Amino acid sequence: MIITKRNIIVTLLSIAALLQLSLWIYDINNENAMKASEAYYDELSQLNSAAIETDLPETPDVKLDVQPEEAPPLFPTGNFTYTPNPDSALLKINPDYVGWIKIDNTKIDYPIVRGSDNEEYLDINFDREKDVLGSIFMDYRNIGMGLDQHTIIYGHYTERGYMFGDLRKYLDSEFLSSNDTFTISTPQGEKTYQIFSMHISPSEGPFLETQFKDIAYTDFLSLLKEESIVDRDVVLDENLDLLSLVTCNYAVEDGRLFIHAIEVLQ
Repeated sequence: MIITKRNIIVTLLSIAALLQLSLWIYDINNENAMKASEAYYDELSQLNSAAIETDLPETPDVKLDVQPEEAPPLFPTGNFTYTPNPDSALLKINPDYVGWIKIDNTKIDYPIVRGSDNEEYLDINFDREKDVLGSIFMDYRNIGMGLDQHTIIYGHYTERGYMFGDLRKYLDSEFLSSNDTFTISTPQGEKTYQIFSMHISPSEGPFLETQFKDIAYTDFLSLLKEESIVDRDVVLDENLDLLSLVTCNYAVEDGRLFIHAIEVLQ
Protein backbone atom coordinates (compact mmCIF):
# COMPACT_ATOMS: atom_id res chain seq x y z
CA MET A 1 0.00 0.00 0.00
CA ILE A 2 1.34 3.43 -0.97
CA ILE A 3 0.98 5.97 1.81
CA THR A 4 0.11 9.30 0.35
CA LYS A 5 -0.57 12.68 1.87
CA ARG A 6 -4.26 12.17 1.04
CA ASN A 7 -4.32 8.85 2.91
CA ILE A 8 -2.74 10.46 5.96
CA ILE A 9 -5.27 13.31 5.93
CA VAL A 10 -8.20 10.89 5.58
CA THR A 11 -6.85 8.75 8.44
CA LEU A 12 -6.41 11.75 10.71
CA LEU A 13 -9.90 13.00 9.91
CA SER A 14 -11.31 9.56 10.69
CA ILE A 15 -9.50 9.48 14.05
CA ALA A 16 -10.74 12.99 14.86
CA ALA A 17 -14.31 11.95 14.02
CA LEU A 18 -14.07 8.90 16.28
CA LEU A 19 -12.69 11.00 19.11
CA GLN A 20 -15.49 13.52 18.69
CA LEU A 21 -18.06 10.72 18.71
CA SER A 22 -16.50 9.22 21.86
CA LEU A 23 -16.58 12.59 23.62
CA TRP A 24 -20.20 13.11 22.57
CA ILE A 25 -21.19 9.68 23.93
CA TYR A 26 -19.25 10.40 27.16
CA ASP A 27 -21.03 13.74 27.58
CA ILE A 28 -24.44 12.10 27.10
CA ASN A 29 -23.65 9.32 29.56
CA ASN A 30 -22.26 11.78 32.10
CA GLU A 31 -25.32 14.02 31.73
CA ASN A 32 -27.65 11.05 32.17
CA ALA A 33 -25.74 9.94 35.27
CA MET A 34 -25.94 13.47 36.68
CA LYS A 35 -29.70 13.68 36.11
CA ALA A 36 -30.24 10.27 37.70
CA SER A 37 -28.18 11.32 40.71
CA GLU A 38 -30.08 14.61 41.06
CA ALA A 39 -33.40 12.74 40.96
CA TYR A 40 -32.12 10.37 43.64
CA TYR A 41 -31.20 13.23 45.98
CA ASP A 42 -34.46 15.06 45.29
CA GLU A 43 -36.28 11.96 46.51
CA LEU A 44 -33.88 11.38 49.39
CA SER A 45 -34.52 14.86 50.81
CA GLN A 46 -38.05 13.73 51.66
CA LEU A 47 -36.63 11.28 54.21
CA ASN A 48 -36.02 14.12 56.63
CA SER A 49 -39.72 14.90 56.95
CA ALA A 50 -42.81 12.86 56.12
CA ALA A 51 -41.04 9.65 55.15
CA ILE A 52 -39.37 9.34 58.54
CA GLU A 53 -42.63 9.81 60.39
CA THR A 54 -44.22 7.07 58.29
CA ASP A 55 -41.44 4.62 59.13
CA LEU A 56 -41.61 5.16 62.88
CA PRO A 57 -43.24 2.42 64.93
CA GLU A 58 -46.30 3.23 66.98
CA THR A 59 -45.52 4.73 70.37
CA PRO A 60 -46.34 2.18 73.07
CA ASP A 61 -47.43 2.91 76.60
CA VAL A 62 -45.34 1.12 79.19
CA LYS A 63 -46.92 0.43 82.55
CA LEU A 64 -44.68 -0.48 85.42
CA ASP A 65 -46.69 -2.26 88.08
CA VAL A 66 -44.37 -3.49 90.83
CA GLN A 67 -45.86 -4.70 94.09
CA PRO A 68 -44.07 -3.15 97.09
CA GLU A 69 -44.05 -6.44 98.98
CA GLU A 70 -42.24 -8.18 96.14
CA ALA A 71 -39.43 -5.67 95.61
CA PRO A 72 -38.85 -1.94 95.82
CA PRO A 73 -39.57 -0.33 92.43
CA LEU A 74 -36.55 0.75 90.41
CA PHE A 75 -38.64 3.37 88.63
CA PRO A 76 -41.80 5.27 89.61
CA THR A 77 -44.93 3.32 88.82
CA GLY A 78 -47.32 4.59 86.18
CA ASN A 79 -47.57 5.06 82.43
CA PHE A 80 -44.55 6.14 80.41
CA THR A 81 -44.31 7.17 76.78
CA TYR A 82 -41.53 5.86 74.58
CA THR A 83 -40.69 8.07 71.60
CA PRO A 84 -38.40 6.51 68.97
CA ASN A 85 -35.52 8.62 67.67
CA PRO A 86 -36.60 9.84 64.20
CA ASP A 87 -33.04 9.35 62.93
CA SER A 88 -33.32 5.60 63.55
CA ALA A 89 -34.83 5.18 60.06
CA LEU A 90 -31.79 6.84 58.50
CA LEU A 91 -29.35 4.84 60.62
CA LYS A 92 -31.10 1.70 59.45
CA ILE A 93 -30.42 2.66 55.83
CA ASN A 94 -26.80 3.59 56.46
CA PRO A 95 -25.02 3.16 59.82
CA ASP A 96 -22.50 5.82 58.72
CA TYR A 97 -25.25 8.44 59.09
CA VAL A 98 -24.27 11.20 61.52
CA GLY A 99 -26.76 13.98 60.84
CA TRP A 100 -28.74 16.07 58.38
CA ILE A 101 -27.89 19.51 57.00
CA LYS A 102 -30.52 21.93 55.74
CA ILE A 103 -29.89 25.48 54.53
CA ASP A 104 -32.89 27.62 53.65
CA ASN A 105 -33.19 29.03 50.11
CA THR A 106 -30.73 26.49 48.73
CA LYS A 107 -30.89 22.92 47.45
CA ILE A 108 -28.87 21.84 50.49
CA ASP A 109 -31.11 19.37 52.32
CA TYR A 110 -29.11 16.18 52.71
CA PRO A 111 -28.04 13.44 55.10
CA ILE A 112 -24.45 13.57 56.35
CA VAL A 113 -22.28 10.47 56.55
CA ARG A 114 -18.79 9.77 57.85
CA GLY A 115 -16.55 7.23 56.16
CA SER A 116 -13.30 5.57 57.12
CA ASP A 117 -11.44 8.30 55.23
CA ASN A 118 -12.22 11.41 53.18
CA GLU A 119 -12.25 9.48 49.89
CA GLU A 120 -14.90 6.83 50.53
CA TYR A 121 -18.00 8.95 49.90
CA LEU A 122 -16.68 11.01 47.00
CA ASP A 123 -18.52 8.75 44.53
CA ILE A 124 -20.92 6.77 46.76
CA ASN A 125 -24.40 7.95 47.71
CA PHE A 126 -26.35 7.49 50.95
CA ASP A 127 -27.47 4.01 49.85
CA ARG A 128 -23.79 3.16 49.31
CA GLU A 129 -24.23 2.90 45.54
CA LYS A 130 -21.91 4.42 42.93
CA ASP A 131 -23.00 7.99 42.24
CA VAL A 132 -21.32 10.86 40.40
CA LEU A 133 -22.49 13.31 43.07
CA GLY A 134 -21.19 11.25 45.97
CA SER A 135 -22.47 12.24 49.43
CA ILE A 136 -22.27 15.06 51.91
CA PHE A 137 -19.74 13.74 54.41
CA MET A 138 -18.08 14.65 57.68
CA ASP A 139 -14.30 14.65 58.03
CA TYR A 140 -13.24 11.17 59.14
CA ARG A 141 -11.17 12.72 61.95
CA ASN A 142 -14.34 14.03 63.58
CA ILE A 143 -16.07 11.96 66.24
CA GLY A 144 -19.60 13.20 65.68
CA MET A 145 -22.32 12.99 68.34
CA GLY A 146 -21.76 16.67 69.15
CA LEU A 147 -18.34 15.94 70.67
CA ASP A 148 -16.17 17.87 68.21
CA GLN A 149 -14.90 21.38 68.80
CA HIS A 150 -14.52 21.79 65.04
CA THR A 151 -16.72 19.76 62.70
CA ILE A 152 -15.84 19.79 58.99
CA ILE A 153 -18.36 18.82 56.30
CA TYR A 154 -17.54 18.34 52.62
CA GLY A 155 -19.63 18.18 49.46
CA HIS A 156 -19.06 18.31 45.70
CA TYR A 157 -19.55 21.55 43.80
CA THR A 158 -22.09 21.33 40.95
CA GLU A 159 -23.19 23.96 38.48
CA ARG A 160 -26.89 23.20 39.03
CA GLY A 161 -26.64 23.72 42.78
CA TYR A 162 -26.91 20.13 43.98
CA MET A 163 -24.79 18.90 46.88
CA PHE A 164 -22.73 21.95 47.96
CA GLY A 165 -23.06 23.82 44.66
CA ASP A 166 -25.42 26.38 46.21
CA LEU A 167 -22.77 27.44 48.73
CA ARG A 168 -21.63 29.82 45.99
CA LYS A 169 -24.72 31.89 46.81
CA TYR A 170 -22.90 33.07 49.90
CA LEU A 171 -20.51 35.01 47.68
CA ASP A 172 -23.45 37.42 47.32
CA SER A 173 -23.42 39.68 50.40
CA GLU A 174 -27.21 40.18 50.32
CA PHE A 175 -27.83 36.44 50.34
CA LEU A 176 -25.36 36.01 53.19
CA SER A 177 -27.05 38.71 55.27
CA SER A 178 -30.46 37.07 54.83
CA ASN A 179 -29.35 33.46 55.26
CA ASP A 180 -26.46 33.52 57.71
CA THR A 181 -27.74 30.70 59.94
CA PHE A 182 -28.44 27.04 59.24
CA THR A 183 -29.21 23.88 61.18
CA ILE A 184 -27.59 20.52 61.62
CA SER A 185 -29.80 17.76 63.00
CA THR A 186 -28.20 14.70 64.58
CA PRO A 187 -29.44 11.68 66.52
CA GLN A 188 -28.31 13.59 69.63
CA GLY A 189 -30.29 16.75 68.83
CA GLU A 190 -30.25 19.87 66.67
CA LYS A 191 -27.72 22.69 66.52
CA THR A 192 -27.89 26.08 64.82
CA TYR A 193 -24.80 27.81 63.45
CA GLN A 194 -24.12 31.38 62.32
CA ILE A 195 -21.66 32.15 59.54
CA PHE A 196 -18.82 34.48 60.55
CA SER A 197 -16.15 33.80 57.91
CA MET A 198 -15.94 32.91 54.24
CA HIS A 199 -12.93 32.66 51.95
CA ILE A 200 -11.54 30.91 48.86
CA SER A 201 -8.20 29.27 49.56
CA PRO A 202 -6.03 26.33 48.44
CA SER A 203 -7.16 22.98 49.80
CA GLU A 204 -3.95 22.45 51.73
CA GLY A 205 -4.33 25.60 53.82
CA PRO A 206 -4.34 25.71 57.64
CA PHE A 207 -8.13 25.78 57.94
CA LEU A 208 -8.93 22.13 58.60
CA GLU A 209 -7.51 21.75 62.10
CA THR A 210 -9.52 19.46 64.37
CA GLN A 211 -7.26 18.69 67.35
CA PHE A 212 -5.74 22.13 68.14
CA LYS A 213 -2.39 20.76 69.24
CA ASP A 214 -0.34 23.22 67.19
CA ILE A 215 -2.65 26.21 67.55
CA ALA A 216 -5.00 27.30 70.33
CA TYR A 217 -8.70 27.22 69.55
CA THR A 218 -9.07 30.96 70.21
CA ASP A 219 -6.17 31.72 67.86
CA PHE A 220 -7.75 29.47 65.22
CA LEU A 221 -11.05 31.36 65.45
CA SER A 222 -9.15 34.64 65.05
CA LEU A 223 -7.31 33.24 62.01
CA LEU A 224 -10.59 32.30 60.32
CA LYS A 225 -12.11 35.70 61.02
CA GLU A 226 -9.05 37.52 59.66
CA GLU A 227 -9.07 35.35 56.53
CA SER A 228 -12.69 36.18 55.69
CA ILE A 229 -13.46 38.13 52.53
CA VAL A 230 -16.52 39.62 54.24
CA ASP A 231 -16.81 41.43 57.55
CA ARG A 232 -19.25 39.76 59.91
CA ASP A 233 -20.21 41.23 63.27
CA VAL A 234 -20.43 37.88 65.04
CA VAL A 235 -19.19 37.31 68.58
CA LEU A 236 -16.88 34.29 68.77
CA ASP A 237 -17.21 32.51 72.09
CA GLU A 238 -14.38 30.05 72.72
CA ASN A 239 -16.81 27.86 74.64
CA LEU A 240 -18.94 27.28 71.54
CA ASP A 241 -18.31 24.77 68.77
CA LEU A 242 -17.20 25.56 65.23
CA LEU A 243 -18.47 24.05 61.99
CA SER A 244 -16.97 24.46 58.50
CA LEU A 245 -18.52 23.71 55.11
CA VAL A 246 -16.08 23.00 52.28
CA THR A 247 -16.54 22.60 48.52
CA CYS A 248 -14.46 23.11 45.39
CA ASN A 249 -13.92 26.56 43.90
CA TYR A 250 -11.77 27.19 40.85
CA ALA A 251 -10.86 30.83 41.52
CA VAL A 252 -7.48 29.56 42.72
CA GLU A 253 -5.53 26.43 41.81
CA ASP A 254 -6.90 23.40 43.71
CA GLY A 255 -9.16 25.88 45.45
CA ARG A 256 -11.88 25.42 48.03
CA LEU A 257 -14.69 27.63 49.24
CA PHE A 258 -14.58 27.62 53.04
CA ILE A 259 -17.58 28.73 55.07
CA HIS A 260 -17.06 28.84 58.83
CA ALA A 261 -19.90 29.11 61.34
CA ILE A 262 -20.10 29.26 65.13
CA GLU A 263 -22.70 27.53 67.27
CA VAL A 264 -25.69 29.61 68.33
CA LEU A 265 -27.01 28.88 71.82
CA GLN A 266 -30.75 28.21 71.84
